[in-house]
Amino acid sequence: MKLPEFRKLPRGPRAFDCYEHHTPIPSPLGEFTLELQMDVDDTTPGQSMIDMAQDLASQFTADVERVTELLFAQYQLASEDPDWLGECGLPPGLSAGQLAPYLHVRALAVSHDKNDQVEPYSARVYICPQWDEEHGLYFKRDSDGWIQVDC
Repeated sequence: MKLPEFRKLPRGPRAFDCYEHHTPIPSPLGEFTLELQMDVDDTTPGQSMIDMAQDLASQFTADVERVTELLFAQYQLASEDPDWLGECGLPPGLSAGQLAPYLHVRALAVSHDKNDQVEPYSARVYICPQWDEEHGLYFKRDSDGWIQVDC
């Protein structure tokens, strides 16, 4: 993977610059964009970020079942409040394989935060499900496997 395979998106309301790979990553949850996210006044993404993105895509593709399990667990939590599901326009009793139509944003993102001294680069799966559009859900791979994280 090389930088010319990514296109810089118009910033719009985002507080960061986003470079999107031209080929989405297919999955049972739908297609995921592959993104490089940079601070507005930062330089363009370097090869190390691109390599991280390629690793993230490979790990996600290999472990998509685990990410699906984590996502489904969040749907099940939301399902404990049937009124909330109704307000969100979600039917109760969905299986993990039925969640894709209710996921509005799907992204594999490598981010650079030059002000973060602890973790300036992060690789995350970001999913914005219909039942949590305000916050979205973030997943990352650590030494123990995939986990949900706050961002």
